Amino acid sequence: MSTSSTSPVRSSRPSVRYPGLDGMRALAAAIVLVYHLIPGAAPAGLIGVDVFFVISGYLITRLLINEYERNSRIELKAFWLRRLRRLFPALAFMVLVCVALAALVGGDALVKARLQTITALTYTYNWAQIATGSDYFAASDPLLLTNVWSLAIEQQFYIVWPLVLLVIVRWRGRAIVPGLLAIASATSMAIISGTNLSRAYYGTDTHLFGLMIGAILAMIISGRAPRPSSPRLVRLVGLWGPAGWLAVAVLAAIGTQIYDDDRGLYIWGLPVASLASAIIIRAVMPDVTVASAMARGLCAILEHPVLVWIGTRSYGLYLWHWPLLVLANYQWPSASPYLVGACVAALSLALAEISLRYVEDPMRRAGIIATLRAWGAIVVASFRRGPHRLRGDSSTMTFRHLSVGRRIVTLAMTTVTAAAVVLASVGLAVAPTKTTLQMQIDAARAQLDQHNDARRNGAAPQGTASPKPTEPSPPPSDKKPPATDEDKTGNVSLSFIGDSVMLAASPAITARWPKALVDAEVSRAMPSIDHLISRQLAADSLGDVVIVGLATNGTIRDDQIEGVLHAIGADRRLVLVNGYSRPKARWVIDANAAIDNAARQHPDRVFVANWHTVAADHQDLLASDQTHPRKAGIDLYVKTLHSAINEAATSLDGH
Repeated sequence: MSTSSTSPVRSSRPSVRYPGLDGMRALAAAIVLVYHLIPGAAPAGLIGVDVFFVISGYLITRLLINEYERNSRIELKAFWLRRLRRLFPALAFMVLVCVALAALVGGDALVKARLQTITALTYTYNWAQIATGSDYFAASDPLLLTNVWSLAIEQQFYIVWPLVLLVIVRWRGRAIVPGLLAIASATSMAIISGTNLSRAYYGTDTHLFGLMIGAILAMIISGRAPRPSSPRLVRLVGLWGPAGWLAVAVLAAIGTQIYDDDRGLYIWGLPVASLASAIIIRAVMPDVTVASAMARGLCAILEHPVLVWIGTRSYGLYLWHWPLLVLANYQWPSASPYLVGACVAALSLALAEISLRYVEDPMRRAGIIATLRAWGAIVVASFRRGPHRLRGDSSTMTFRHLSVGRRIVTLAMTTVTAAAVVLASVGLAVAPTKTTLQMQIDAARAQLDQHNDARRNGAAPQGTASPKPTEPSPPPSDKKPPATDEDKTGNVSLSFIGDSVMLAASPAITARWPKALVDAEVSRAMPSIDHLISRQLAADSLGDVVIVGLATNGTIRDDQIEGVLHAIGADRRLVLVNGYSRPKARWVIDANAAIDNAARQHPDRVFVANWHTVAADHQDLLASDQTHPRKAGIDLYVKTLHSAINEAATSLDGH
């Protein structure tokens, strides 16, 4: 996200500042931070990225058109160099520091760090995540640098769009081109989001519409439009003022009233948010603020010094907040999300200021290479007694010539940078390609396949002890696990249908119930239940007690549970395993409510395995995603199932 509308290098070009845009950046950054740091406060706060896209599309297109109108040409090399100087130093600084911190945290914080670092620094992160099948919306084991996907899209735009603009800049109907591209992009997102939401969200092609909407506005309105010359024109132009306030309300409504797992957000929500952003930009242009008191009020708010100050640091805020949040969650997985959010926001703001003052501004003004040389010269001068000549400078300097503050900052930055380089290098060298949880699930998958193969081949699966955990046994807890009665299943057959939580625990399940049928898969949700039950009924393998654990990846509706009860028949019992997850996973709350309601409605047929309460009381036994049980927590999960299964088995005739 570009945070400057003026040239980042010395130039004879006149400097142009567009009012209100820094304030828009501040608000866009704020809603993204709220979305990530305060669970549930802005469930669709990701629209802040689309606000940034519109601002960038408008500014870059307008600056290029201004240059063409002045000089009858666009200096592509100079433009690309300015973009590189503006964006790359802050990104490289953040990546270096955060990978170094991840090396200190260790473990899952370093997963895929090599791939992430390379693709982040080459602005190909979004396509790399698409190629590897990464799920942007997965709550478990988030990647360290996920937020740089949007920077990759913007940099790709900066490379390709000037070439397109060179072709169409002289056309009378040039705005048609970005208009068609915006329509094609939004349509693609709407279609692809139905089958692969992460592909739709990550793709440059599917997420281009915000940049193109900004470009359309830049082609139609210069930002320095003449003041309206007649009363009628004043009234017409002044209508943009109330339209701007309406657009603010639309953004607020989308950001707080729609959820990020609602497909409607990707069919119409993000395009509408982008259009609303363009309307706000238009509403604070000088010709509108002259004609409308409402526009002047909106502009005054967006030009408030606090918002302007935050807006000039919004790029850094966006860069730092996500990696710091990921590191904090890996280091302190059970900490209050609100405390973590407050600390991450404060630290992000501090690091954004440091980055702006000591990295971004010097490199934007003097260039990356020249700044690095100057830093090196200062470091050398700090350790020399005699005079030292700065390269390219006729003056000489010694350590005594530096102020005390400059000496401290220089030595501190040198030490920290050297340590960060060493730590980051070590971290990249040892970075795993899979998380601990992924390896646990893969191992469970292999054992479950063996168990099910034995059942299909007619061999009686033998119950074997669960593999010894590699983790130390947890310390004694004053919170008692659920009581486990003796096994009352007898000859009652069991069918388990579940998601990755059940899959992770499947070795212990098959060890406890060797004859049970266990069907568990990653990312499985309740909509698949009808097909799964029908398949087992057709194979005559559905057990007398059906245990369903599908509350992790999506909501569960009352009618879906009623459909399961109808499908399994009155002679079978249903055990529903409720879910536990971080507060952001609102669907788990809804799913658990539906499960409780079904148990109240059908007390003789539906039984609840209350994993939610058990997990909440033993969060230290959960993986870093605060959803799946670690190896040390799997026994508690199985005991929770055992208690509910015993109740269900007892309720059957003859028990």
